[in-house]
Amino acid sequence: MNSFFPCRRAARLVGACVAVTSLLSLAGCGAAGDLVDVIDGSGGDSAADELEAKRDDWEDREIDSYRFVVVYDAEDRPSVTLEAEVRNGAINAVEAYETEDRDDELAPGDLEDLTDRFGTIPRVFATVEDAATDDDRDVSVEYDSSFDYPEEVEVRSDESDEQYRLRITDFTRLD
Repeated sequence: MNSFFPCRRAARLVGACVAVTSLLSLAGCGAAGDLVDVIDGSGGDSAADELEAKRDDWEDREIDSYRFVVVYDAEDRPSVTLEAEVRNGAINAVEAYETEDRDDELAPGDLEDLTDRFGTIPRVFATVEDAATDDDRDVSVEYDSSFDYPEEVEVRSDESDEQYRLRITDFTRLD
């Protein structure tokens, strides 16, 4: 089977597989993003309002078909790169691999988890919002200045097990 992402040995989901695993983004098309204040779950209205405004701006653009790359760095696992193609709002193809060693395939559960959380730009927004509503986490977000999606996200916590940094790169609009 030909892969959307040629020459890579990694986990792939195409077409019908999308239904099995629930359904990430990138910059490249825009200038440097807009830095947003830390969202800390304690009522930081300006940052939470900014998140909602950026989500509304993204939705108003009606971008339903695009490609992007997400690099996910967490303390408890190797850095992972997720490449996704979204068509008509649904994941059409996805590939994920350890950033340092592209020959190391991810476990199916890891792929499904990352795809569920970061497989489309709306899912990235939802994941940022979920983290921001956790009182134990501080979330900082930088947005793409052209399309308003979260371009860089950092989640920190003294209480939570999961702390991570997310970078979206190589965003390409397909419609």
